[in-house]
Amino acid sequence: MGRQLISIISFIVFIGVYPACGWGFWAFTGAGAGYDVQPYEDWDQYGGGVDDCVVVYLDSPDAGDDELGVDEYNGLSEANLTFTEGGNLAGAVGSPPYREFDGLNDYMTMTRELWNAYIAGSSNYCIIMKLAFSGATTGNHMAYFQDAQSGDKIEITCPAGAFNIILDDVDNVAETETLSGGVRPTPDVDEVFYLALWTESGVNSRAGWLAEGAGSGAGGQPTKWSDFPADQRVEWSASFDQMRELDALGGDQNYFMAVAGPANNMPAKVQWFLISPTSLRFND
Repeated sequence: MGRQLISIISFIVFIGVYPACGWGFWAFTGAGAGYDVQPYEDWDQYGGGVDDCVVVYLDSPDAGDDELGVDEYNGLSEANLTFTEGGNLAGAVGSPPYREFDGLNDYMTMTRELWNAYIAGSSNYCIIMKLAFSGATTGNHMAYFQDAQSGDKIEITCPAGAFNIILDDVDNVAETETLSGGVRPTPDVDEVFYLALWTESGVNSRAGWLAEGAGSGAGGQPTKWSDFPADQRVEWSASFDQMRELDALGGDQNYFMAVAGPANNMPAKVQWFLISPTSLRFND
């Protein structure tokens, strides 16, 4: 009986400790199990779920591995939360971990179902990424999402010394905003930063970049418009809040760190991507 009791206790301790080790226990038990969930503004960025968001940590140590998002909004299936790598993306290194996109062949895609659940038809949405450039940028793509039938899209490119962000939706003509003025239009190579893009229906669409740790969130992440220096933020004249769904007719694009082809791949060290169907109160 004593040995049985010890075995039972050991099993309970194992189940309690295992998720805390960051080994992806939630992936086997379904979203919402085995990890902490935090509001975005309190998130430490080193694991767990984020309220009303899907976050994918690029922390697999094995080259060529896909990554699995942590979903705290729609309860999507594991298949629909898979972020698929291309180009034999290197395994994660560093602390906190990141995976390096080589700027030649590497990219990552998310599923059509995730876009449709989080962005399409949502009057408020937000996309944030934490990364560092690992080489010169000459028009390389950080993101390219487009419905081939309508042309609705979110496109983020990085020519030398600028960010170009293009939005196009159901009721607005495509509009490009450029982060190119001011003292520091883009981060230095190997400088970790956040890039955030968000929309609040009927108000505006906005974007900005911010150096790691410079925001008002618990982990230094940006949480409001005033976190971004004036020369590191832009605002659109319209609220791009009516993105169409990606369909199964072919030709849709949903790339991180590349564009269709893939081409114009971005040299970058990426820690995580976060997507939310809310603006996360960035408009404060």
